[in-house]
Amino acid sequence: MLLAINNCKLIKTLKITKCVYTVIVIVIGVNVMQDTFFRKVTKLFDMLERILFWFIFLLFCVLIAIVFLQVISRYVISSPALWTVDMALFCLMWLTMMGAALCVRKEAHLTIDLFPNEWDKTIKILSIIANFVIIIISLFLVYQGTIYALDSFNKTAGMTDISLFYFIISIPLGSLLMVLFAIELLIGLFSNQERMNKL
Repeated sequence: MLLAINNCKLIKTLKITKCVYTVIVIVIGVNVMQDTFFRKVTKLFDMLERILFWFIFLLFCVLIAIVFLQVISRYVISSPALWTVDMALFCLMWLTMMGAALCVRKEAHLTIDLFPNEWDKTIKILSIIANFVIIIISLFLVYQGTIYALDSFNKTAGMTDISLFYFIISIPLGSLLMVLFAIELLIGLFSNQERMNKL
């Protein structure tokens, strides 16, 4: 009788141990999956960030060249190249929106440190709130910017015959990138993962 009770207790203990072991394996598996997912997302966005950086760099060089040409043609040759006004505006709009998106990814937008670094939880909560605000405002810009861009498809810029659509589409595209980068930051905050490529 005592042997049967001991065997029964042993079986129950083994079952409980097996259940605990299964739960531990599942928890570790979920954490590994989250970690793997976060790494894949980060890798994809790292590549997107590099493309964005070189696109901004190229646009900046073009903008400098256009403004330089505009100054030379206006003040040296006394025959202003009117097309440079629209092209400079085009570069400036794209630079602004793509640069804003890149700053979201790098967490390089202007911030004020109100709390000491030891207040980790408070800073984390404020970061989560800030990223949600970025997502809400950016989604609004995606929606309104798309409507505005589609409405201006048949309108042209003042000095050239380029459609204003190509100028204004930078607003929803840049805002969409901001949404994606803010979501990536939120995933990192919720899963306690941090990227190593901050400025």
